[in-house]
Amino acid sequence: MIDQDMLQAMRSIMQEELAPLREDIKTIKSDLADLKEYAEETRSATNYVAEWVENMAEAAPKLKAVRP
Repeated sequence: MIDQDMLQAMRSIMQEELAPLREDIKTIKSDLADLKEYAEETRSATNYVAEWVENMAEAAPKLKAVRP
């Protein structure tokens, strides 16, 4: 049977081994949050450009009629 000292030693080893993984997970979560923010900004800019292009396409025939 495993005694309490042995269990405590195993816990300590596991904590030491898991510490870098926990730090990596924190970094990944932070990076993911940044990527989500950048994706939202990109989506918003893309929608703005698409709307602008649509407006220009609608205006083009009107401009041709005005210009000789």
